[in-house]
Amino acid sequence: MKLFRKFLLGVLLMHSTAALSQDKVEHEVGVKANQIPVEARGWLRSTFETVGKPKWYQEFSELGYSFEAKFKYQNKFHSVEFDSLGKVLDVEIEIEWDEIPSEVKKNLMTYFNEDLHGVKLEKTQIQYSGLPEDLESFFFRSSD
Repeated sequence: MKLFRKFLLGVLLMHSTAALSQDKVEHEVGVKANQIPVEARGWLRSTFETVGKPKWYQEFSELGYSFEAKFKYQNKFHSVEFDSLGKVLDVEIEIEWDEIPSEVKKNLMTYFNEDLHGVKLEKTQIQYSGLPEDLESFFFRSSD
């Protein structure tokens, strides 16, 4: 299984650096579930069976648009992004700073202190990406 687990924080840090030099053109608009591709709704239902009604958004950027489902699952905030056709792109789960391994926290703080003066950490997330069937299998097993 080629499931890649990486901290979104690293991505956010890269985006923070880029954001210092250019404006980010992106915005979200709330949409109704019937405006979401059937494939996305089906994947979400089969992967997170006990989720009630997620909040759906359409996100626009300079690259096009995607859809996002936001919901609480197992006492954690989740966000699942889908492409414009409904194929899952990634799953992000908000985590506490204390949940990050100490060596990773040490490296992140070094990076913050040396390269990103004045940037403040607001939240931490873990991001999962991979093939849709691998992500579904991973989350199905982790819900047991």
